[in-house]
Amino acid sequence: MKDAILRDEILGQYLPGYFTITVNSATDFINMSEQDYSTLVHEYIHFLQNISTVSGLTILSCIGAWVGHLTHGIYNNKESEGGIRCFPYYGENSDSSTIIENFDSIIISLYGDGENKGLNILSDKYGVTKVTLSPFSDNVLFDEITPMPERLKYSSRCLVEYAYLTTQGNSIQVPNITVDVGAICIYEYMAFTIEKHLFGTVGEPPKTPYLVVKDVADFIFGYEVNDDILVAICELTLQSPFPGEELYKILNNLNEKGYAINSMDKRSLSECCDSIYY
Repeated sequence: MKDAILRDEILGQYLPGYFTITVNSATDFINMSEQDYSTLVHEYIHFLQNISTVSGLTILSCIGAWVGHLTHGIYNNKESEGGIRCFPYYGENSDSSTIIENFDSIIISLYGDGENKGLNILSDKYGVTKVTLSPFSDNVLFDEITPMPERLKYSSRCLVEYAYLTTQGNSIQVPNITVDVGAICIYEYMAFTIEKHLFGTVGEPPKTPYLVVKDVADFIFGYEVNDDILVAICELTLQSPFPGEELYKILNNLNEKGYAINSMDKRSLSECCDSIYY
C-alpha cells in the first residue's frame, strides 16, 4: 500500500488503483535475493488487499473516480493546445474541483495515518494510554466547502493515544501523540506479519504504520495477542469500508465477553464475530 520500509530504507511499493508493484533491486525476477522476494510478497499482499476486500475496493473506487474527474478536467481545459495539457486541472468546471477535493478527503480519511516520524524515532519511549472511537464528523478534512458523505457521518475512526513514559521528575512537558488507525495501519501490519512468518529474517520496521495494530490489541486485552489470530481479525475488519472502527469494536467485544483470544482457532473466531457483531 505504502512503501515497504526497513527503518529508513525503502524496499518496495504497491501503487493502489494502478496495480503496480515496485521492488527496489538491481536484480531480475530470476535472480532475486530473499530480501527482494520477501518484499515482493509484502507488496503482493497489498495488491490482494486492494482487489479482494471491501476496504480495498472502496478506496479503489474513490481513486478511480478521482482520476476520471482529474483526466476529464485536463482534457477539457480550453487553454490546452497542441497536445499540451495545462493547469488548472479542473478547467472552468468548479463542480469537478469540488468532486476531486471530496474524493481527496474521503481517501485520506479511509486510509488513516501512515508514518509518524516523531513516534518512530522515540518508539521505545512512548506507550499506549488510550484507544477510542472518534466520529468522522470531528474530522477537520470536511467543512462547508468539502461536505462529508452521508455514509461517513454514521461511522468512526479508531484513535490510539501514545504518551511519553519517562517524564517522572522531569519538568519538560512532552506532548502525547495520536495515531488514526485506518486502512494503512491494518494493511501494513498484516503484510509485515505474514512476511515475517514466511521468511523469518525480516528486520524490525518503524512503529508507524507497521506495529500500531499490535499495540492496540495488546492494550485492549492487557496482554500480548498472538500475531496469527490478530491477522485473522484484521482480515475480518477489511470487509468494511472502515476497518479501524471494525478493529476497535471486534477487539472490545471479544475482551468484554471474556474470550481467551490466544487460544481461539480461526473458525471459532469467525463464528464468534458473526454472532456478536456482523
